[in-house]
Amino acid sequence: MSKNIIFDKHGHYAYIGVFKEKDYECSSLILDTNTAINIENFYYKPHKMDERKRKATLDFLSDNIHIDFVPGLAMEEACWDFSLKGINQQQFEKMENAFNNIYEMNAKDLELHSKGQGGDWQHTVQRNPTPQLSSLIDQLEAYPVLLGTYATVLKIMILQKNEKNKLKAIEKYVDFIKEKLFVNHAIETNIAINYFLGTPNMQEIGDKIFKFGKKNPLFNAWNTSWDIFFLRYLQKMYYEGLEYGIIKPKLVTSDQGLIRLAKMTSLEAVIQEKNNIIPVISFYDSDIRQEFINKASEIEKDLRNTFYQRRKAISEIENITDYVKSLIRDLEMELLSL
Repeated sequence: MSKNIIFDKHGHYAYIGVFKEKDYECSSLILDTNTAINIENFYYKPHKMDERKRKATLDFLSDNIHIDFVPGLAMEEACWDFSLKGINQQQFEKMENAFNNIYEMNAKDLELHSKGQGGDWQHTVQRNPTPQLSSLIDQLEAYPVLLGTYATVLKIMILQKNEKNKLKAIEKYVDFIKEKLFVNHAIETNIAINYFLGTPNMQEIGDKIFKFGKKNPLFNAWNTSWDIFFLRYLQKMYYEGLEYGIIKPKLVTSDQGLIRLAKMTSLEAVIQEKNNIIPVISFYDSDIRQEFINKASEIEKDLRNTFYQRRKAISEIENITDYVKSLIRDLEMELLSL
């Protein structure tokens, strides 16, 4: 059993670490969006929270009162307004106020607060309904680092819907990386290989992540891209966080989608010269179906051996951002057509 996902005593919050084979004591906690929203609700309306969630949030805050919280990314995603194509400042200020007041409480204050009517917020928060969108490219202007992730997630969702042969699906994914995107994102490729070549457990997890539901599938791709972004941020901050005051972080969440993604990937990396971290695409034999282990190894070698060709291809693209956006437009249209 992997040691990088440990649940609290309520089975509600999961603490996600970097290493599958070892646990470690963290000094910083990166909060995901789900956790940030729970904390905001705990501050303003604890009496309206589900009892299990309220108790779990109280214990989470009390147990980690001396741990440094890192809520910035979570607050940004939680307060993102699709109608504004940006952060809703009124909502952000309300959430920020909740965190500032929570930080001032000790364990006894938190216990008393959990039994009360919550804190006040005198200002109005206006938020328009999420519009019907046929593309989310404009929404990603503020987060260009998400473009590659969003493209790969779109491709995986298309293959999940369109290609029932798992071997052909992963081959098409690898061709997409080699011949169109040109950048091999370690976490995303790790997830794709475990999904298409993995055990029934891995495939079941992937089906729940990349499923087609009633809502616009682009929003599913958006949410999954953000979840991967949180995992990448955890990875980066574990190895480089010291300069930002983030020490041995873990990611805390109660979001089942994010927990599933963490089960499908390795977050380990190696340090190269000049302190550059190189993510490791790691295939655990227990996650890959026995008959596909050699195929997974072939893919790993193929992607490694084509690195210089892909880098040359990128160097010949005049504007890589515009190129990826064009790629995304085609993927979005194909996904919506399904």
